[in-house]
Amino acid sequence: MEATIMTTRRPANDGNLWTIAELRKLKRLAKDRTCMAAAKALGRTPAAVQQKALRSGISFRLSHAATSRHRAHLRLVHHRRSRSIASATSS
Repeated sequence: MEATIMTTRRPANDGNLWTIAELRKLKRLAKDRTCMAAAKALGRTPAAVQQKALRSGISFRLSHAATSRHRAHLRLVHHRRSRSIASATSS
């Protein structure tokens, strides 16, 4: 029996040095986004973004307004999912 190895897909810029422009963008994104959202916008892994932020003194602590927007978004997504699941099971 042959073993299958599953690998995760790495970004195209995996292992590349961070540019000044990327650091500026990271700092700007950290003000009102999560680490995951910043990673997606930068095309980097969440671990790489978190590590670079930590080493650069950049915090991902969201402001109260950003946290409220994020929670509202999560409630909306959850509501949509629960409605689609309910409609799928009732058919």
